[in-house]
Amino acid sequence: MAVLAVNQSGVPIKLSVLKDLADHVIKEEQVLDAEISIALVDASEMAEMNKKFRSIDKPTDVLAFDLKDSETISGEVVISPQVAYENCENGKTGSNEIKILLVHGILHLLGYDHTSDEGGKQMFSRQEQLVATFDGQGCAESL
Repeated sequence: MAVLAVNQSGVPIKLSVLKDLADHVIKEEQVLDAEISIALVDASEMAEMNKKFRSIDKPTDVLAFDLKDSETISGEVVISPQVAYENCENGKTGSNEIKILLVHGILHLLGYDHTSDEGGKQMFSRQEQLVATFDGQGCAESL
């Protein structure tokens, strides 16, 4: 399994924590072979990507791109920390929100979807569970 991460957002983030979280999700989901890249971008870059790939003319907090061309799970998760921080609610910290977004993106790469009520319940429950078990292993450090 390979996890690559790059931060082009201008927001200081501990990429090692994000890589460890991606490893955790892949192991917990029992994926045998995966190649995941994580890109952190600023809000304007995210707005451009959202417009280009989803025809929505505003920034979003996370996008996932499935690059699979074989049995290997392969994809990129793009996160905008600025947008994530703006969207924090229910007492969540920015660090926690970014962790949730990373797990959310990886779950999309693994085939989870939230277009239906049932799929949404399953996906959102699983993402919260994965972040909680990661944090529960002593990995709750701030990004």
